Amino acid sequence: MKKLSRFFLLLIGLLLGIIISDKIAGVYVNKAKLSEKLQYLEERIKNGRHYGHSCNDKDLGWIPKKGARQRRVTSEFDIVYSINSKGIRDKEVSHEKPEKEFRILALGESTVFGEGVNYGKRFTEIIEQQLG
Repeated sequence: MKKLSRFFLLLIGLLLGIIISDKIAGVYVNKAKLSEKLQYLEERIKNGRHYGHSCNDKDLGWIPKKGARQRRVTSEFDIVYSINSKGIRDKEVSHEKPEKEFRILALGESTVFGEGVNYGKRFTEIIEQQLG
């Protein structure tokens, strides 16, 4: 009987140790996330209403800034956004279309822009690779 009660005491002690360790680790993880969120907010405040790769537009709210290049770091991603001279997040493309070239223009919000997605991994580029 003594062995059984010692076993249960040991088991309870281990469980309490695991629970307390988990709570302590959670505090440190939350502090790290808070630090990243504060950095993100400071960056937004410093750059105005939007980020360095975009600017205000009276009709659309914001548009990509032509020729901009900016790194964005959040708790979810670390991305460098590059906007070409036409104001599109893409490689440089001439307005004059070669005769046998097929083009599609995707218009939209953050999903089309590829918020948090590296260049070459956005759905528009995957489609381009499949059609190319």
